[in-house]
Amino acid sequence: MNLCRAVGAVVLREGRVLLLRKVRRMDGPDGPAEVGGEWYFPGGEVKAGDADLRAALLRGLVEETGSQAYRVLRQFAEPVRFPFTPEDQAALGFSGQETTIFLLEYLGCGGDLRPQEKEIERLGFFDPDAVERVLAHPEERDFFRKTVMPLFQAGE
Repeated sequence: MNLCRAVGAVVLREGRVLLLRKVRRMDGPDGPAEVGGEWYFPGGEVKAGDADLRAALLRGLVEETGSQAYRVLRQFAEPVRFPFTPEDQAALGFSGQETTIFLLEYLGCGGDLRPQEKEIERLGFFDPDAVERVLAHPEERDFFRKTVMPLFQAGE
C-alpha cells in the first residue's frame, strides 16, 4: 500500500478542539490535486526536508494557522490510517494516508489564528462532543472517540 505520511494535531484551548475546514490540496503524480471541503485536525504531509514528525507538525501548523503558539504535550502511540477513494487515489497517487497524531495546547490569544493557505476555508474551536460529528473521516472520528474523549472525561 502506497500511503501518504502525514501528521495531525489535536489542539486544545480552554477545553475546546481546533479544527480546520479545508479543500485538500495534495501533490499527486501529475502535480497538485484538490479534494472536497471537510473538517480536519490541523497538520499536513510529512515532507522530505522535515527533520522528524514533530518538525513536520510544527511546520504544518504554522503553514495552516499562521501561529507558532503551541506546546506539544504528547504523541499518540497509534497512527490513524484510512484509504482514499478511487478518485482520490487516481488524483493523488496514494492508496491512503497514515497520520501520526499529537496532542497540543494552543498558547495564543486567538488573534494569530488565521487560515494561511487557499485550501483552508475557515478554522474554529469546537466542544469535544461536536468534534466527532464533524470530522471528515470515520477513522479520525473513531480515534477521537476512543483516544481523546477519555482524556476529557478524566479531566486531563
